[in-house]
Amino acid sequence: MSCVAIIGSGGVMGSILKQVIPTYDWISDVAGITLHPTQDNEYLSLDHVQKPIDVIIDFSTPSALKATLTYAAQHHIPRLS
Repeated sequence: MSCVAIIGSGGVMGSILKQVIPTYDWISDVAGITLHPTQDNEYLSLDHVQKPIDVIIDFSTPSALKATLTYAAQHHIPRLS
């Protein structure tokens, strides 16, 4: 099973992905990264996620790009945007 992290999960596209991704049986978990985490499985940054992340989907702002790229490179995680 896979864990998908969605950067910008509080936005329009991120919200849609949070609803659609769990419908795939090969994905076990979705970690939403948002500036205002209010629900289970929502986090302020990738560093706060306690489970192994298999892929990062980025629908955030350009200002978050450097941190996301750095995290993905350091942890050898594929990233889509």
